[in-house]
Amino acid sequence: MKRFALILIFSMIYLLAGCSAEEANGEKKEDGSQQSTEAAKMKSADMGAQKAVPVEFSENGQTFRILSLYDEVLEYTETVLEDSSLVKKEVYTDKVVIPLEQKLSEVDANLYTDYYTFLSPNTNIEKLQASAAEMKEQQEKINELVKEAAGAATDLLSGTDKTIIVMPADPTNVFVVEKMEGVTGGALSENLILLQIDPSFNEDILKYTVAQTYYYATQMEYGTHFSENLLQTFVVDGKGDAFASMVYPGLSPAWTEPLSDRMKDKVFEELKESENEFTDGLYTEFNGFAKRGIPLWTNFKLGLEITQSYLENHQDMSIEEWIQLPPGDIIAGSDFAEKYKNLQSITD
Repeated sequence: MKRFALILIFSMIYLLAGCSAEEANGEKKEDGSQQSTEAAKMKSADMGAQKAVPVEFSENGQTFRILSLYDEVLEYTETVLEDSSLVKKEVYTDKVVIPLEQKLSEVDANLYTDYYTFLSPNTNIEKLQASAAEMKEQQEKINELVKEAAGAATDLLSGTDKTIIVMPADPTNVFVVEKMEGVTGGALSENLILLQIDPSFNEDILKYTVAQTYYYATQMEYGTHFSENLLQTFVVDGKGDAFASMVYPGLSPAWTEPLSDRMKDKVFEELKESENEFTDGLYTEFNGFAKRGIPLWTNFKLGLEITQSYLENHQDMSIEEWIQLPPGDIIAGSDFAEKYKNLQSITD
């Protein structure tokens, strides 16, 4: 459950950080959405009889299932657009949440968090409808990219069978659409992954995210996704990026760019001031908080560097071995061990 909460903060909380850009661009984007509403309705009607069915495939002896929610989201948008007096949350529960529950029960997938942590009705129904219709048109390509990434990930690390939920991202979330190149995701349990995708998605980032979230889900099998403090939480995040970077070594998403030495010193000072205590609020601040001088994605960048430092110091260790290590052991075996020891001596 903590793993999912963390990944959602990563993917969604920066709507606040990007609000200025959203305000600047909002009017223009809204106009485009209004112009495409009728086209989206026509696409939705044309595809209504062609319901998406679960896709099942095998990679390296593991079974994967892709459950798409395009149809459910389209039914939600159509219902609300036809009757604006309806309560959106109730319609969303009826059209999206309950059908998803039924799908998950059929594949015996676990879910360790409340649905509304990641499933909630969108306020801009027209944009959501247009996005869902376009996503449905691209579903074959998306499924092929997911299959490719699952194969590449399982080449390096085996795990249990996985179910992957694919649904439209919030089209009004400028941060996800622009900064994260249209893809966000999370591991909901050891056998359940969520991908939220915008039609403008970057194919390489989608494959990277599949590998990253596959690692997070597999990490749950070993129970090493828990953390005792803030820095350990960074490492839990960083391990996923370290793995995804092994699967796709030529790809460097923006959140994996290293911090400068000066900034790393600054981050440890801020951790000291925060007593290295994990709270949702502090975790959010270390995702990027200008008032404290903390750059965007600091937690992921530092967590990745600590993990890579550990792996550089233990080059004979396999992925199957280091995935089982708790984050504290990763820090202790890295070049950041002394900084961590000093941090703990102050906060203990």
